[in-house]
Amino acid sequence: LDDVARILMRGNQPGRCAVGDSWISWQVADSVIQIWPRMQTPGDDVEAMDEVEILELVRSIYQIPAAAVEPKRPSLVEAVTSKPAAAAGGPDVRNIPVELIDRFPLNPRDELEFDEESLRELGGELKQRQVQACVVRARGDRFELIAGERRYRAAKLCKLPTLRCEVVDVGDAEAVWMCGQENERRKDWSAIAKARWYRELKKAEGLTDEQLAKRVGVSQGQVTSIMGLLDLPEDWQRRVISQEISATAVRALIPWAKKRPQVLDQVATELRLPGSKAKAARTTDEAITVREVEDALMASLEKCTRCMNPDGYVRDAPLFSISKKVRESLDLEKLKIHRWSNGAESRAWNVAEWDRLQAEAKKRRKANGKPTTRSPFASYPPRDVFRSYTLSQSLEDWLRQVLRGRLPSAPRPIKDRCVLLALFGHGSWEIKDQLTGRSGDLWTVLSGLADDAVMPTLFDAAMEVFDDAFEDAGVADLAAVGKALGIDWGKEFKPSKEMLEAWPLDDLKKFPNAPKDAADKQAAIETLLAKWKAGFIPKQARKLLGLKAGKGAV
Repeated sequence: LDDVARILMRGNQPGRCAVGDSWISWQVADSVIQIWPRMQTPGDDVEAMDEVEILELVRSIYQIPAAAVEPKRPSLVEAVTSKPAAAAGGPDVRNIPVELIDRFPLNPRDELEFDEESLRELGGELKQRQVQACVVRARGDRFELIAGERRYRAAKLCKLPTLRCEVVDVGDAEAVWMCGQENERRKDWSAIAKARWYRELKKAEGLTDEQLAKRVGVSQGQVTSIMGLLDLPEDWQRRVISQEISATAVRALIPWAKKRPQVLDQVATELRLPGSKAKAARTTDEAITVREVEDALMASLEKCTRCMNPDGYVRDAPLFSISKKVRESLDLEKLKIHRWSNGAESRAWNVAEWDRLQAEAKKRRKANGKPTTRSPFASYPPRDVFRSYTLSQSLEDWLRQVLRGRLPSAPRPIKDRCVLLALFGHGSWEIKDQLTGRSGDLWTVLSGLADDAVMPTLFDAAMEVFDDAFEDAGVADLAAVGKALGIDWGKEFKPSKEMLEAWPLDDLKKFPNAPKDAADKQAAIETLLAKWKAGFIPKQARKLLGLKAGKGAV
């Protein structure tokens, strides 16, 4: 006990279990660390005490009999790793030096999930007291962390000497299960971390996807969908972990991750994500929607491939002869790259070979006095069809934006009908995910709601996924919702840059307040946006909005 007292007080540093050849009982050390502030009462100068006084202080605090004697002096490792006799039959909880704890190599969580500021705050709390114990397992003279990753990282960051841990004796499979179970309760657990847990659990227990789904309590489709995220390149996984983009939004990219990785690089550029080849990185803090990713994917497929339809609407339709040998060399695939298209078109993935054949064909045609480009609208789609599609898409976006601000204060019957409108479209499954947090049983959630809260809750969920939920609701439906709300679209109409892009420059010059001598389309659009004549609606837009043609409408 003299040694115990001497080491506890030496250097005034609680938690140092041994110095030189001396050691302390782990039970005593654990207790002293917990009540250390009580030992430093006013008037007690620990450093000035002699060994007899220190011994009496320790004995008085713990009510230790003067005759108590330890039978042996094990090493520091033995003192830490041996289970205290008093704890036999119960949880093996000890204060273990942080330097003896290693991170569990199969832990699915990523470093990006931890914020240094919050870790420092947690470390400050752990210095005061440690109530919840981490879970570790012994590995020789060291320990492996199974649960308590945040506390472990906080302890290391704040240089805590020890960490309160429960030591368990489990194998790899059980350790993986325990690790995932602890993290699954966390709201900030990323979909990538969950996918890694599924993968490690499947490997450790030798499960099929069906067995794994039953083991974790979700559908097999959810298991497949979540684990598919691991097919994404590392840079995309890190974007999901850092919440730069949602797991729902990137699911459209999974099929292209392995077979056509160049598509994902182009999508990052289209979205102007940091680390991409975009000239200017994305500056908005708004979340990237599923629609944005789908649009970026279609644009990327178009840029990563070349058209193989000689009668296509693109300006650079192939001018060379397409033989069987040429087809084989160009790596062809049927792709749908336009929303308005009813089917897929043949596209070439071997861009370098396509460009070479096209350059040779242009050279020959130029030598023969033939044009080296085709009209972009030579056959299909006609100019007015393409304009109508582009205009309708931008009109839909504008209508959604206006309705989003008006619907929350709308009468109850209109709200209820909007919920049905969303449920009839693609939004039905998104609303379910919104209500259940993408897991669990929908009826369990709904049965917990008061009768008068069911429809308001569904409406709130529909509004949360408004852009995607109303995807099947075209301009006519959306305009009709506004009409029911008493919105006068003739007075409310305000074009966006995307709307005006639908018209060629010659038509834009016919609009009121347009610069008649403009030679640049973008300059004309900027002028129109700044000086738009109130109440004027182009003829095509009036038709899409269900309005009567105005007098002299363009």
